[in-house]
Amino acid sequence: MAQTKQKFDFWMRKNYAFMGLELQYMNIQPKIIAEAYMENGTRDLNDYKLFCFDGKVDSIMYIRGRAQVPKTVFYDTQWNRLAISRTFAAETEDIPRPEKLDLLISLAETLAEGFPHVRVDFYVLNDGSLKFGEMTFSPDNGGCAWDPPEQNLIYGDMIQLPPKKDIPPLER
Repeated sequence: MAQTKQKFDFWMRKNYAFMGLELQYMNIQPKIIAEAYMENGTRDLNDYKLFCFDGKVDSIMYIRGRAQVPKTVFYDTQWNRLAISRTFAAETEDIPRPEKLDLLISLAETLAEGFPHVRVDFYVLNDGSLKFGEMTFSPDNGGCAWDPPEQNLIYGDMIQLPPKKDIPPLER
């Protein structure tokens, strides 16, 4: 119990804005949120991360083996394997197309509406249920190691920021 409190106290003192490139956390009061534990009986989850640009899903990263050695594989929205990877080791096996792929895409696009870029994460449990994970605006603190490295530019070019509005000069 004391070890858990020590860990929580450490987390509460951290300003996650400065742990990478996630300045959106700068003025958010830290909180501890306890969620229900989820697994598929093997201490693993089917983890789908949908990369959305201007409200549309472009690609989907699947992660498995988080409890052991995480492996990733990327697919397009038609479940064609993409020749990109990042951070974790690349998955060599093809992952079966999820039965609820269309629903995952629809939900992600609904949540991503209005954002130039957001990654929307879901878990699909063995019983077929979907669980929302999170929405993140700066995956890997904005410092992901892509393979090939050009993928960073490809995704970056897909982010279309709204035009800068005319801001009147400050009065002096």
